[in-house]
Order: sequence, then structure tokens, then C-alpha cells
Amino acid sequence: MDEERDDELLLLLLLLWCRNKRKRHPKRLWVKHIYSLRRHYSEYHNLLQEMRLADPESHFMYLRMKRETFDVLVRVVTPYLTRRRYISGNRPSITPAEKLALTLRFLATGNSQISLSFNFKMGWATVSKVLHETCCAIWDALVSSYLKFPQSIEEWKAISLQFWRSWNFPNCFGAIDGKHVVIQASNNSGSTYYNYKGTFSVVLLAVCDAYYQFLMVDIGGNGKESDGGILSYSSCGTSLEMDSINLPDPTSLPDQSDLKAPYVFVGDDGFPLGTNLLKPFPRNNNITKDKS
Repeated sequence: MDEERDDELLLLLLLLWCRNKRKRHPKRLWVKHIYSLRRHYSEYHNLLQEMRLADPESHFMYLRMKRETFDVLVRVVTPYLTRRRYISGNRPSITPAEKLALTLRFLATGNSQISLSFNFKMGWATVSKVLHETCCAIWDALVSSYLKFPQSIEEWKAISLQFWRSWNFPNCFGAIDGKHVVIQASNNSGSTYYNYKGTFSVVLLAVCDAYYQFLMVDIGGNGKESDGGILSYSSCGTSLEMDSINLPDPTSLPDQSDLKAPYVFVGDDGFPLGTNLLKPFPRNNNITKDKS
């Protein structure tokens, strides 16, 4: 029994010795020193505040937005960005105004997230998270006020009247087109986002009224898809095909009391011709009297 106890004691001493000899790595700081000084040296707390007080023109160039507009937007998005946070050590919480300024600077310039990380004294992962969170907050806060899809016949007719008065184009609801936004293709995506321009992209499809205001947007279509294909898959295109968006019945054209024509959207050659979708004649064909 004594020998067994001696063996156990030796084993215990060996384990203690190994633990004491183990190389101990110093604990890493959970925030870099340069980021802990954000409230003293970041662009938001220094440069932007100086422009707010003394140089409104530079403020507009910096954020593409006036100070007054920025303040209004801060008030609108704050409920969507405010969370319960605890301030611990050298890690002060990021205010909604600071998040918005970072996001607007990114959208205005397209600067890399690494560059913004140094400018605003935030970690790279924090910058990425803030951009995503703030963009979602802006969308949630403003979509119901600034992206209103017409719901009644009267609203559609009001838009048509705008086109007639502003562009001398009767029975028109909106202009529709797609915009390719260049991206870096994700792994294993193949040719899904490869477009006819030779780049990878997602497509922003939008319908605008006579005053260039968005009526409908569809964001994220694959770059390889045509504008017409993306429209057919979108909620607007589906509703238009099913005739479920309360479009007015065909009506007489101005100065043509005997000729009734349907209300239409106008697009380019990328869209199919339809009852409520009008596009120009092909460019290689001359417009004859019959076509006009």
C-alpha cells in the first residue's frame, strides 16, 4: 500500500511540475489600444464635429448630406439601432449617430472597410457588423414612407397625370430599368452572377415615377439574368401579369377621344412587350408612319 501511495504522490508531483513549466501566453487584449481611443481621435468625434460647427459645405461633401438632414435621419433610425449595452473598461458603446455616420461615409465613397476601421477607430469585424445593421435600420425606418407602391386606381392616375404634365407622355405609370452592381463573386457560385458585361454583379431593378422617385425596387437578382427575366420573377412583375395591382382601365388619349389606350410602364429592349409594358422599336428599324 505504501508503494502505491508513493507512486500516486510522484504522479501528482509530476503533473504539478508540468503545469508550472507550461509556457504561459499573456492574455490578449479584447480591444486594440488604437480602438480604445475612439472617442478622442476618430473622424466622427473630431473631423465631423468640426465640420458640423464651422464648415457645413465640407459636412455635405463628407456625408453627401446636410447637417439638418443627418440629424433628422439619426432620430428616425435610432429606435432601430438602440440596444441595451454595458460599457466596460475601455470599450465605450457606439452611438446610433456614429453608426449612421460610418455607414453614410461608406455609401458615399465606397472606401474599404479596413480603411474605415482606421478612420473611425473600430475593429474590422465591428465595421462590417455596423454597416449591415445600419443599412437594415435605414430600410426598416424609411421604406413605408419613401417607397410607397400605389394601392388604388386614384393613385395610379395621379402618377399618370405627372408624366403627362412633366414629359408630355400620356397613360404612363413609370419608367423601369435595371442596374448592375458589381460584386466579388462568392466561392462556388459559378456563372450565376456573371453578366454580359464580363463582370460579376447583382441587379437593382426599379420603377420610377415622373419625378425620379422609386415606386418599386427588386434588389439582388443574379447578374446573368436579363432585366425582363428579373421583372417576371419580382412581385411587381407577377402582380402585373396577374392583373392584381388595381390598374385603371384603358382610357382615351389626349386629343384622341375615340381612341382608348391602356396604361403602361416604359422600358428598354431588355423587357418584353406587353399590354401594360411598352418599349421602343429596335434601333435598326426606322420609324415609319404606320409604326408611329
